Amino acid sequence: MDECPAFEVHYDGINVTEVKSLLSVTDGLSGLSSKLKNAETTMSNNLKSLLSVKQVTVKSNINVGAGKDFECYIKAPTVSGYTPVGIIGYDLVGNWDVWINVSSCYYNSGSNLIYTKGHNFGTGACNALLNAFVLYKKN
Repeated sequence: MDECPAFEVHYDGINVTEVKSLLSVTDGLSGLSSKLKNAETTMSNNLKSLLSVKQVTVKSNINVGAGKDFECYIKAPTVSGYTPVGIIGYDLVGNWDVWINVSSCYYNSGSNLIYTKGHNFGTGACNALLNAFVLYKKN
């Protein structure tokens, strides 16, 4: 059996003069729920102020030959008040007779370039359109 004192009782003779609680009492479920909701709102607002997603569509004539590898370097657009930090998604669209595979797409902060590399497994060459989704952080 475990014992945990919950109260401290002070006596004056046989009379009780003071009772002190030795345990703290929580706010109850409604109080805890309210505090959790406030913490969630604060965290959400802080996250929104730190990060903002901007979509960058680059309409570059990336000439992709049939059965060939390709590399493309594109300068990341300047967004006032923000700094690019990385790529969170991309696609490369070509003609119906190409099958383009992007093996890597990333942002290089040292050169401020979006680097895309891949291969055309299709039988036709094309000029492809790169859609890159760049993540920017608020300055």
